[in-house]
Amino acid sequence: MAVLTKQDLDRASGLSLESSINTVPGVFMQSRTPWGGARITIRGYYPSTSGNSPNSNGLGYQVFLDNIPITDATGTTVLDDIDYSTLGGVEVIKGPASSLYGSAIGGAVTLTAARTTPNQTSIAQQVLSGSNGLVRTNTTLQSAGENGDVVLNYGHQTYDSFRPHSGSTKDYFRATADVQAGGNQTLSAYFSYNRSFEDLAGEIDSTDFYGRQAIANPAYVANNSHIRVTSFITGVTDQYRFDDRFTNQTTVFGIGRQSGQPFAHGFTDVNQFNFGARTAFGYSGKLGDSSSVNGTLGASIQRSNLTSNGVFIVPAPPFPERPTDQENYAVATSLFNEWNF
Repeated sequence: MAVLTKQDLDRASGLSLESSINTVPGVFMQSRTPWGGARITIRGYYPSTSGNSPNSNGLGYQVFLDNIPITDATGTTVLDDIDYSTLGGVEVIKGPASSLYGSAIGGAVTLTAARTTPNQTSIAQQVLSGSNGLVRTNTTLQSAGENGDVVLNYGHQTYDSFRPHSGSTKDYFRATADVQAGGNQTLSAYFSYNRSFEDLAGEIDSTDFYGRQAIANPAYVANNSHIRVTSFITGVTDQYRFDDRFTNQTTVFGIGRQSGQPFAHGFTDVNQFNFGARTAFGYSGKLGDSSSVNGTLGASIQRSNLTSNGVFIVPAPPFPERPTDQENYAVATSLFNEWNF
């Protein structure tokens, strides 16, 4: 396991996860554009059914955000709508070393949203600018008292890029809250609404890319290729301590995502809704005077409903259309049990 703190995440601009997570041995994150289409490869494992890696979708690993699974029930992870600048920490589990997160062959990545400073109310405005038209603003209102805290954040980002037809625009809204419901119980809520738009300039030769030639693939420009993602992510977590040894953490979540992607020779539109719950009972105790035991027993269930529509035009005469209209339903369930002595 590798742990990235808030200081690690802010080692560069703090707007991307790549610069920090790629410092972890055995982990490689790459993206289709500077700010979109990210995927993570852990210990070199990335499954592919066609001989080439699927286009910028994460496979073979699990991602969680505040105990909410970002990876859907089909095993696919989309990261375009995650605001990395609001994270407080990241943990990477390399390989199927923990049953708590589905035992995916690649491993798991758990993201934690930043929380407030205790007993403090503040308003913060951050403005960051960079080359190629990068402008990012974050407006944050946070307040914390003895019995709870709340954070509201709105982020807006634009980028032009050095290549034509490869700019992007992103909007993020996030609200988190923690309430001390009693001496032994804490309720936490997470909600975000996200919009991401990335123009696609298409593939170019590596010589042109490393020479920073300001050119785009004509087929992508002709079809106004881009990827648009609009989503909401929400979850409520109840943490309860029965006594000094037994605890429970239960999360109910829902994710809705709509995406549209015209590419060089067609388009694909996807509507998706994921929902489910996770619960875990924990135990921490002693074995004799010098030994301890910690264990977790839990279960999870997730359902994903996906509707996909699109057209693929073969890039050769006579250009027949191949329409698709698919409805996919996937359910992923697991029982997990892990003990450390």
